[in-house]
Formats: sequence, C-alpha cells, structure tokens
Amino acid sequence: MVLASLGLFCPKCKREYLVNVKQFKTQIVNEPDAKTQS
Repeated sequence: MVLASLGLFCPKCKREYLVNVKQFKTQIVNEPDAKTQS
C-alpha cells in the first residue's frame, strides 16, 4: 500500500500537511508550498 503526497488538514493549527504512507509507515513531507487554501 502506497499513498504519495496525501494532504491532511489539522483543524487545531489550521495547517495542511503532505504525508506519504508506504507499508503502513508514515512520513511527513515538509514543503513550504503546503498551505491551506482560503
């Protein structure tokens, strides 16, 4: 199972994170362009 660049929104901090999931291991991708859209 592979999910690449899955966008997850955190309502608490109001930010969106890009997450990669591979073999049930998660990795947060730090990209400066990963901002929420208003």
